[in-house]
Amino acid sequence: MSDQYTFDATIELLKTYLQRSSVIYQTVMRWKSRQVPSLLVRKGRTRIVIEAFPRSSNSFAVRLFRQANPGYAIDEISHHSHIVSNVKRAARWGIPALIILRDPVDAISSNMIVRGTTSDAMLKVLALKYLDFYGWVEANPESIVIAEFSDITQGRFKRVSERLNSRFETSFATDFDEDVLLAEVRRGIEAASPNRKDASRIPIPNAEREARYADLRPRIREHPAMTEPIRLHDRLRVSVAAES
Repeated sequence: MSDQYTFDATIELLKTYLQRSSVIYQTVMRWKSRQVPSLLVRKGRTRIVIEAFPRSSNSFAVRLFRQANPGYAIDEISHHSHIVSNVKRAARWGIPALIILRDPVDAISSNMIVRGTTSDAMLKVLALKYLDFYGWVEANPESIVIAEFSDITQGRFKRVSERLNSRFETSFATDFDEDVLLAEVRRGIEAASPNRKDASRIPIPNAEREARYADLRPRIREHPAMTEPIRLHDRLRVSVAAES
């Protein structure tokens, strides 16, 4: 294993532990949100939180929501912190929260491809981060609505919106044409990514990225560090099916 991979994994592990502290989280996110207001949940301002483990179609979900619900200000939708502390803030203040659930093997494979690493150390850290994020989600089902990755990417956002409205007594749009909405969002993403030659970074499914996953997935799936993330994902899928 190269020194760079070991260093990167160590830094990521340190960030994981620091993110568990609400005080440190709030301090860091307040600073970051000066440049990116959507990173921090704000009482009285944020109207919905859309979060997920990295590489789980967070961008796609935000675009779907904005396309279906035009007129929201940039800081009224909190997203892309990829930190469960943001969801905890939403729960404390009764703000609707949508959590996207992706198979940990796929999500972690995608993370490692984007990072340019196949290191064992990074895999273990990412598995821990997955458990941190979705472990809280599992323990607090009344505070969130979970959508599966396929609900976001394959045209089932209407049902997701209906579940949000039912859980939080909101009035998010549900009268859109699912196929039209999905096509518009895909076009928007492609138009915004004309210079992205690396297919691994474009936030829509594509054949080139799938080919890269094919080599990495088996090793990740069989790794001992993945046992608990896979079990957690399976339990959460059962709870989503029961609600749907």
